[in-house]
Amino acid sequence: MDNNSLLIGLLLFGLFMFPILYVLIKQNSNEKKHNKFLQKIAEEHRLKFDKTGTYGPLSLGLDTNNKKLVVVEFRGSADYDIFDLKDVKNVKITKKMLPAGYSASKKERIIYLSLDLENKYASKITGITFYDEEDEESIDADIRLNDAKIWDTLIHKNLAV
Repeated sequence: MDNNSLLIGLLLFGLFMFPILYVLIKQNSNEKKHNKFLQKIAEEHRLKFDKTGTYGPLSLGLDTNNKKLVVVEFRGSADYDIFDLKDVKNVKITKKMLPAGYSASKKERIIYLSLDLENKYASKITGITFYDEEDEESIDADIRLNDAKIWDTLIHKNLAV
């Protein structure tokens, strides 16, 4: 292999790897920013998170001692809610599916996925969106389904009986 071929090979490798590296670096930077914001909320509200997670524009923090769930949506500005799990009656995963045959794949697929918190005292259900096909920051729905199942289990364990 001569020097020109090696140089062309390295150049092509760089052209294909740069976008991947860029996405990974940006994702890591966003996760650090989201975690820093979560910790700021925890300090302001005297919470200590046992579990945190960041899923695209969504970040969650759970304080099992105080039975509080913090949900942050980073869409332009950082909007957040703090849920007192003592006031939550039920938690369930909600999926909207695209039936088989409506896409290139021959099987049905998830187009929207949320974890729904039902309030004990009001007929109010709050959805925490884990996946929305129309959102450019959403990744594989099956991965998000697994993430939602983990949080569903965590929250169920911390609901007041």
